[in-house]
Amino acid sequence: MAERELYHRPSPKPTWTPEEVAKYWWEDVFHYGAYTNYHQVDYLVKKAAKTASDPWQTVLRDPNIVSRNITTEDLKNDESATFKKTWASPGRCTSFTIRVIRHLEEHDSPSFDFKIYDLNGHRVARCERTGILIDSSSARGSITLPNGEWTTLEDEGDRGTTQDESVVSWKWIDGKSKFERGGKQSMSSTVLSVQDSMTICLNEVKKRFEPLFLFRSFTEDRAHYHGMIKWVVKKKQLHLIYELQTRNARIISFDEHGTTETKAECVKEVADFIKNYGGPMGLFQWRAGVGESTATAVHDKLWNAAIGVWGYPRLT
Repeated sequence: MAERELYHRPSPKPTWTPEEVAKYWWEDVFHYGAYTNYHQVDYLVKKAAKTASDPWQTVLRDPNIVSRNITTEDLKNDESATFKKTWASPGRCTSFTIRVIRHLEEHDSPSFDFKIYDLNGHRVARCERTGILIDSSSARGSITLPNGEWTTLEDEGDRGTTQDESVVSWKWIDGKSKFERGGKQSMSSTVLSVQDSMTICLNEVKKRFEPLFLFRSFTEDRAHYHGMIKWVVKKKQLHLIYELQTRNARIISFDEHGTTETKAECVKEVADFIKNYGGPMGLFQWRAGVGESTATAVHDKLWNAAIGVWGYPRLT
């Protein structure tokens, strides 16, 4: 039995409204996929050090090689299957949005006409026919934005936001998409293609080279955030963050003081962390995919490269 079958739920029914179908697919993509840049980082590493025998070790020795070797034009003109995987796999706000709208258009293309917008570093999509908004930052899933009206939701979840940032508002007016959080407002009327959207996303990832994996789930009609695995490359560390609100973490350092014994302790620490702090879908999200497309595979490549370049890991 495939692992996903253990979490199977009925598919959308033909009689469902566009709003019901959008709600289903928003929750599905959110619940079954983590917030992560693992797959995007893996793509960038392979592209930046494509001639190296071990691209990950090459990049860990010199992380700036990613920005030096990859230009915006390189990304905009990349029509390869590996580029497409950057949004077809679990990822950040951009790949989340693209995956949801692709599901919706495959389900019932005549009902939907989504346009993607960049709101100052955050991508969303709105359907011109229905007013449905797809935004991964919503605490309640997909919402409908009528023209000219603010829609506000309070983030009651565990995202780790401040009180001001917990209130999120959206507005669609006269062809412009608006987004507000913590008193800061972003606006855009420029429609982006999938290629342009992912180019912006990948440029952001390469500028802040910090591979991370945030476990999440959608239960009881709202979004939940759990533990996060974050690589701090500049410090040669891996942080196991128990919850976003407090940022309490267990730190694993890679250096000359580590041994094969401390490595075994750290491997167990990561496994226990995923089990205890990954939420109800932790193990599924960590293993989802096939072959090198899983988060586990990317993490293992990074882990082994870190040992090769920095030294064995130890708990600190």
